Amino acid sequence: MAEKQTKPAVNTPEFYVSLIFLFLVLLVLNWAFPNVLPFEVFEFFKWEFSWGTFLKTPWMLLLFGPVLALIGAASTRYSPIQRYKILREAGDDFWTSVKAGIFEEISFRWLLFFYMIFIFTGYEHLHDWLSTISLMTAFMSWPWWAILLAVIFLNFAAAICFAIAKDKDVGCTISLIFLVWGILFVLVNGAITVMITKWLYIEALIPFTNWITAGWLSTQLTEYGWIVAAAIISSNWRFGSGHIYQGCVGFVNSWVLGMLFFFIMFNFGLPLAILLHALYDIVLTFIQYTDALLESV
Repeated sequence: MAEKQTKPAVNTPEFYVSLIFLFLVLLVLNWAFPNVLPFEVFEFFKWEFSWGTFLKTPWMLLLFGPVLALIGAASTRYSPIQRYKILREAGDDFWTSVKAGIFEEISFRWLLFFYMIFIFTGYEHLHDWLSTISLMTAFMSWPWWAILLAVIFLNFAAAICFAIAKDKDVGCTISLIFLVWGILFVLVNGAITVMITKWLYIEALIPFTNWITAGWLSTQLTEYGWIVAAAIISSNWRFGSGHIYQGCVGFVNSWVLGMLFFFIMFNFGLPLAILLHALYDIVLTFIQYTDALLESV
């Protein structure tokens, strides 16, 4: 079982290995399929800042985290061990803030976002092909609850088939039969998942995201096609999930900030998103350090 994440991913070597690997995969995919990305690979490495435009953005969301941190500082106290740890590791924590600002933006706002565009383009082609199969189109006409029950059944049936296939006491023939059935159930379930995915994003996730973000990203979410919108939502979900070790509030706050950083990247360029992300984390670290320092006096 994988260990639960208890520290920022930017402090692990695996994060940078995956970052390099993703960059190389993206270059290969863009070379092989040059017409998939609606953007140039380095299009968002630009600086187009103006105070007039920036002040019209929902920049006040950047105050949410620091305000919560100040409230927490005023209403709670660190234990002696916690204070010692915060003060001793302050330098490392500030450096982590800088790394997070740089490499999390490169990862989630650029590389993963572009990579997911290729993934959802693949989904689109599979969806179009599956739509030509009359059995699949008939299945997708079922009520949503019937489709949900069918997916649950297929997963359950596949698990049972694979469990029987792994049992050495049933014999080779029986094992092979259940293995084939298990693979068949997985394939059918995968086909249904592809069909559902596009519908789920178009009918639910994209409208909900556009509504909850008050239309900041309406151009990208509604005018670039469902693939770009799905790539934004899925990569930002990964960004929020990367902060789940901070708890539910940390996840929600990271998700909201991630959408804001997407807005900043599209309108001002990735460098400003990196700068604001780094400054945001530095402010939070400074509040934590100052609180621990004052408590130690």
